[in-house]
Parts: sequence; C-alpha cells; structure tokens
Amino acid sequence: MSNPFLRGAKQRLLSPRIYIYTVLLLAIAWLMHRHAQRAIEAGQRPPEDVSLFAEPPPADFPVKDSQLHAVAGQRLPLLLLLGKRHSELESLREALQPEWGEKYSIVVLQAEDDAAMLRYFRTKSLPTAILFTPDNDEQARHDAPFDAASIALWLQSLQQQAPEIP
Repeated sequence: MSNPFLRGAKQRLLSPRIYIYTVLLLAIAWLMHRHAQRAIEAGQRPPEDVSLFAEPPPADFPVKDSQLHAVAGQRLPLLLLLGKRHSELESLREALQPEWGEKYSIVVLQAEDDAAMLRYFRTKSLPTAILFTPDNDEQARHDAPFDAASIALWLQSLQQQAPEIP
C-alpha cells in the first residue's frame, strides 16, 4: 500500500507553481545577462560592476600643472582636497596651512564638473581628502563631509597609527 504522507509530498513537489517560478527565475537571469552584455558592447559599465578598483585610472593626469604649483620642487606628502566649491576648500586650505603646511603640500581642486578627475582619483562623493606619500602613492582617504578640525583630527590619527607618516 502507499503511504498517504508520501503521496501528499509528491503532489506538493510537482505542483505547477514550482515550474512557473523556475521558468520565471531563468527568464530574469537571462534578461539580466542580456542587459549586461549590451552595456558592455555599448562601452558602458554594467550597473552591477561598481567596484572602486575594477579598472585602472586613465593614463593622462587630468590636473593641469598650474593647479599644482604649490608642490613644485617640494618633496612633501600631498594632501589633496577635492570638492565642489573652490572658495570653501580654499578657506579650508588656509585654515590648515599654519599647522600642517610645513608637513604637507596642501592642494585644492574643484572636481564637481570634471568626470575625468573623479574617475582618475576614484572618487564617488565630494568633498574628499586624499593623502599621498612623497612618491605619489595613496596613503589614506577621507570621504565624509569635513572641516578644518576634522581634517586635523584625521591627520593626527594617521600619524598615531603609522609614525612614519610625517
């Protein structure tokens, strides 16, 4: 004789709902794959690939030499302030200059309208402070909204974590 519990289990496993869900799941996966392939063919990045380090930065440096005149001839670490309004960042630079100007070359760049610069520095939000070593290697990054006091605390904490940072 057949067991009534097994008959009910077989009936639940073979219900049409399972087949419908499986077919819908496969159709959605196929559509997502097709959309990603079309985006790649069009030269766009698929929306699911938003990794910060997915591609290397462009070879050409998007900043003009005239914007970096503050570091010419100096062998100091570079504190780069990227932001929307040049005037606000310039006042921030002036506030940081007395205490940190001898230890770091502080450079302000307006990057709001420059997609190449944002892509080069791998920046998703503005303002951003990026600390580079004298050999132009990225040391640290501060992406949150900030003021002179928070940047000073950030630099002090970096010096405590790694004493080799000036």
